[in-house]
Amino acid sequence: MHYARTTDGYWIPVVRIPAKESRRKLVMHLGMFDDLWSAASLVPSAREDGLDVFLIGNRNCPPFVRDADASGEYFDYSIDELGLQDIRAADRVISNVVCNELASSQLENGSKPAFEHIKLVHSMAGAAVFIYLTDCLVRGEAHGISQIIAAGPAGFQRPKGLLGAGSQILRLLLCIPPHWQTITAFPIGLTEETLVSEPIFKALYDVTSLKPLDKVAALALRTVLAGDTSKWADAIRREHYNPAGMPVVTWKILLHLLQQIKSGRFARFDYGKEKNAAMYRNEDPPDVAALYDLLDVRVNFIAGGKDSIVSPKAVQKHVDAIVTANERRAARGDAPIDWTSEVLPNMGHLDIIDGDNEEIVACLRKHWQREYL
Repeated sequence: MHYARTTDGYWIPVVRIPAKESRRKLVMHLGMFDDLWSAASLVPSAREDGLDVFLIGNRNCPPFVRDADASGEYFDYSIDELGLQDIRAADRVISNVVCNELASSQLENGSKPAFEHIKLVHSMAGAAVFIYLTDCLVRGEAHGISQIIAAGPAGFQRPKGLLGAGSQILRLLLCIPPHWQTITAFPIGLTEETLVSEPIFKALYDVTSLKPLDKVAALALRTVLAGDTSKWADAIRREHYNPAGMPVVTWKILLHLLQQIKSGRFARFDYGKEKNAAMYRNEDPPDVAALYDLLDVRVNFIAGGKDSIVSPKAVQKHVDAIVTANERRAARGDAPIDWTSEVLPNMGHLDIIDGDNEEIVACLRKHWQREYL
């Protein structure tokens, strides 16, 4: 176990299942309500393929550790910080640890890195990693990533059904004073620090554990989530879905997602024109997808045909941005971005990181087994 310290004082857990002799590193970053153990079922397959595996948490996950003298409220952050701070800090720790083991931090054989850094990202972590990567490329900062396997990546999400209706209602409510600047410093009632968490999750756990109520609960969850076929009732009974250890979602993360839904753009957080101008040197937040023509890694997009959280159409927008980027690169005479895209027809949102599902494991192995060229 390692801890990565961000520049704003948060401590991010980094767990390694080592295969130190391997120069191929699989680094997993997951979604909104996932902790670093959520994709542990994929580890045996990765290890069988000889990969050195790192499971990465973020500031959303317990134990919620931050420097005592850090400024501001703990929960005052958006998706931007998950990428620019948490992923950057975790990657720095991984690079230091691995390069020390390899006794070299220098490039080998020309442009080939000392080790291959393969990122497996899911849902919100997909958005966070592209925010981080494009920021590095704009700054001219080395990132060390070789490949991104993006399973159901957020950024262009447009939820349907009751979930979509709820997102629109929440967007309107956030426009009513006190505005988001006042309320976004507080977590939504999903942690042990809030009074409502224990009865909510005890009730959900009990309902999904009792037959035949489990089937009723599963149907209700599927209805709310517009038909997503993932085993949501089973997910609620996972160890990290409990009042004492529940990952959180902040108001500011929700607002960031709602901004993306409203605009139809995969953009950084919108603080308003005045603050945007100070932070971004532009009144509008940067369009992340518009920076895809800078990408220097290979990207494998995977969508679930039954995913209603990040639908195949939402993933296709990332692909369309890559295609447009390659057209611009071709006009400049630059080599194209190496990318693939596929839809797994029977996969829901959570299925894409289910190591017990033979179809998804075969799909992921196909991508992470490919040697760096």
